[in-house]
Amino acid sequence: MEKTSPSRRLLNLTAHYPAFHITGTPLFHLGPLTASTDGLWRAIVLACKVTASVLLISFLFATADPIRLGNALLGLHVPEPLVRLFVAVVRLFSLDSG
Repeated sequence: MEKTSPSRRLLNLTAHYPAFHITGTPLFHLGPLTASTDGLWRAIVLACKVTASVLLISFLFATADPIRLGNALLGLHVPEPLVRLFVAVVRLFSLDSG
């Protein structure tokens, strides 16, 4: 059995949970679980929102200098753990695109 990363497991849980746990018109059955059309639409909307937010963050931080971004966020009184997270994301994007 192939080992999956924690982020992939979280993505699968996020994508499948609404389809099987929101009541509505039954779409199909998978063992004891019933997928509903309302749940499937909610899962699709959730996936679109996540994709849009990742694309927006990628676009905004693609050309940002990590040090300037960190100083600016600290100047706006953003909590330090969030500043570290954003700086790490910017550094990761610069490694990935460069």
